[in-house]
Amino acid sequence: MGAHELSIISNDYLPEIWNLSTINTNHQDWFQLSPNGDLILLPENGNNGDVLTIDYVICNGECAQLCDTANITVHYAYNSHKDVIVSDVLTLNGDGKNDALIFKDLNTTTNQGIQIFNRWGNLVFAQAPYQNNWKGINSHGQDLPNGTYYYILSIVDAEGDIIQGDVLLIR
Repeated sequence: MGAHELSIISNDYLPEIWNLSTINTNHQDWFQLSPNGDLILLPENGNNGDVLTIDYVICNGECAQLCDTANITVHYAYNSHKDVIVSDVLTLNGDGKNDALIFKDLNTTTNQGIQIFNRWGNLVFAQAPYQNNWKGINSHGQDLPNGTYYYILSIVDAEGDIIQGDVLLIR
């Protein structure tokens, strides 16, 4: 899962010149605070169920004594593998598009591996953990023929979920 941005000043009336700074947080490495007031969350540093708290201060840039404090609480509640997006066609023509079976936002530390089967149900490729790099080859590195292949991607989580589907291979 990539970084997410949200404006922490969108509901504030601010002078033309203002300063924003963090005064207290329980996890400094879980976010970045941009000069324009955007909070950039780095979800790869937090886990599902974690809570991030940030106390910050906004000051008038022309009069440093005019300040106000606020607090943000972020509850990490996501299921990263449910948000995984994958293409269902591999063209393998070297144009940089659909040249590998890539699961967007796949966390390689939470997947146990992938198994890829041909249309007869024979296992043709396996990798653990899956590195988003299958390019239509078998486990011996040989090109597979055009056709539909079926994958099972196992996820390490409390539910032991799997992502399964098919991909059309076109050379």
